[in-house]
Amino acid sequence: MTSSDTRFWLSFTSGAREGERVPLPGGTSSVGRRSDNAIPVSHSSVSGKHAELRVSEGGVLLVDLDSTNGTRVGAEKISERTLTHGDVILFGSVRAHFEDATLAEDDGAPLLEGDQSPAPAPAAGALASVSAERLAASGGSRGKLGLVLFVLLLGAGAFAVWRFLPRGEGGRALPGALRVEGNLLDDGTFEDSDAAKWETAESAPQAFYLDGAFANRGAVGLGCRLADGEWAHARSRTFSLPMHRGLTLAAELSVAGRAVGRVGLELSASDGSLPAIVAWAPATRSTDGSQPVSLAFDTQNGYDTGAVVVAAESAGDGDVALDDVSVVLGAALGPNATFEEYELFVLGEGGSTAVLVRSGRVLFASIALSDWRETGLSGWSDGSWTGESTETGFLLRASAQTPAGAFCSIVTAGDRPLSAEDGDELRIATIGPDGYRAQATTFEEEAATDVLGGGGVNMIRVGLESPAKIACRYLNENARLRIEFGGQRTLELQLTFRAERQEAASLARTARDAEKRKEYGRAMATWSDLLDRFPFEAKLIDEAQASLARLGSLGHDRIEEVRAELDRARFFQLEDIFARCRTSAVAVVEAFRGSATESEALALVDEIDTTVLGLAAGRSGTEARRLERVLEALDPQASPTLRAHVSETMAAFASDSASTEERD
Repeated sequence: MTSSDTRFWLSFTSGAREGERVPLPGGTSSVGRRSDNAIPVSHSSVSGKHAELRVSEGGVLLVDLDSTNGTRVGAEKISERTLTHGDVILFGSVRAHFEDATLAEDDGAPLLEGDQSPAPAPAAGALASVSAERLAASGGSRGKLGLVLFVLLLGAGAFAVWRFLPRGEGGRALPGALRVEGNLLDDGTFEDSDAAKWETAESAPQAFYLDGAFANRGAVGLGCRLADGEWAHARSRTFSLPMHRGLTLAAELSVAGRAVGRVGLELSASDGSLPAIVAWAPATRSTDGSQPVSLAFDTQNGYDTGAVVVAAESAGDGDVALDDVSVVLGAALGPNATFEEYELFVLGEGGSTAVLVRSGRVLFASIALSDWRETGLSGWSDGSWTGESTETGFLLRASAQTPAGAFCSIVTAGDRPLSAEDGDELRIATIGPDGYRAQATTFEEEAATDVLGGGGVNMIRVGLESPAKIACRYLNENARLRIEFGGQRTLELQLTFRAERQEAASLARTARDAEKRKEYGRAMATWSDLLDRFPFEAKLIDEAQASLARLGSLGHDRIEEVRAELDRARFFQLEDIFARCRTSAVAVVEAFRGSATESEALALVDEIDTTVLGLAAGRSGTEARRLERVLEALDPQASPTLRAHVSETMAAFASDSASTEERD
């Protein structure tokens, strides 16, 4: 978590965290290769617990924890040292700079995060083009400052504004072009035809172009005219962005007919290390004249390049016009919610994109309710997020229940959010009506309520209100989850699993004890329960899956053994072998009660009983036919007594056979 009053910082200049600036809160922060350190540093030269940074009112004490490769300040190997601003620290071979914000400001260094200094005041000549509504919409101290300047200079500029207003078609007065001090765009007024050339999507059926009819101020604006089903998209030239600064987009958008217009900021990393994302302002529909649009949020680590994007689509004839675009830097606004070392940023009030950050490093680059695709805008263009902290992480709440067809897309910043504790193994799984299911990194699940990524302290659960279709694809090493979000309202991000891990440990003990007592069915049911309810500990997940596979194989082998004995009994037709087979099958039923093996063993018992009855009936029929032949051979006159005995025996066989058929 960062704040505007953070004084001490650690800035990494080499290793996997190069370019990161980590705030040092009060108390002790451990540094080391293990992931449970406050500042994990993944490098072979860094020990598991390498050093500690002990922050107090008097400063920061760096203490080496008997690390293998040592800790150095400058060229000197130290056991402990009080740090001063500008010190170069080596943890093994990983270099970092120590920064004291108060001294950094005194010596003229760039201001650190939390700089509250206002942006330079606009020149008097620029004031005429700044509306009070625009300034108020920018929010916070920036809005108040602009409004004060507006009031102070209104009298001085009013006459000049009125005197030099250009005249549009039909004598309509068009105010002079908007010039905003500190605008990161080359020309947000579109008056300079060279600077105003925006890149248009090649696949779009229509294009944005410059025309006087699209102007809100000045001579021209940027716009497009659409027919039913058409769309257009344009992107400004890129501009550089500092990290940890507030960024405010302001524009005038005019929408006519059945069109929909959207303006946003595209953020990217110049080195390609992070996936590009777009922060969209809420959609704008039919307006009476121009409508001010604004979006304000903080820039994030690694995102050093920006561009303004505008999109339009229409369900009938319609126009979308854009003018007076500005992107201005200001003081950092801070996260919308915090949880332990995690921060959640919703990109702008009414924004449809959120970012998840851990210790200054982006994990989920985008959690979005709408997206840009080659076929145009997709998703829920009217949706927006609000974020709040919970006891276990964060809850993102949509502005309303999502309509049918809405989706939520999640883009990870590389594979780190899906990595287990060692940082190498990728783990991803889903939980749904059919229970826990380990997934390949690319998958499609028809119905799931949860997606699990990573392991150990890197575990993240994305939880839904109800089962939904979820697909995962990879693009440039970034995982992209697409969740069919229609009918849902909230998205849960669970980041800690202490209680769940305790429950899982208890279930694991129960399962192990059951297996020792040869209650294999109970053991299997308990391991399955652990996977379905508490799959949050990598070692226990592996043990559960291995135990289920082993016990399932054991049950299969036991049944196959009984089947082999049954085949022997059928060959020899010996009643004692059939009896042993049945006893063995019943034992399998008892040992695997409550599992799929129990059902298979019960079916085998029925098969044995049916076989025994069939053989008995077959023997009765053979004996009856033999007696019939004996009876035919006996002379009725010579052997009346013997014939009577044979007849009685035949009648007994017939009665037994009838009883057997009745039982069947």
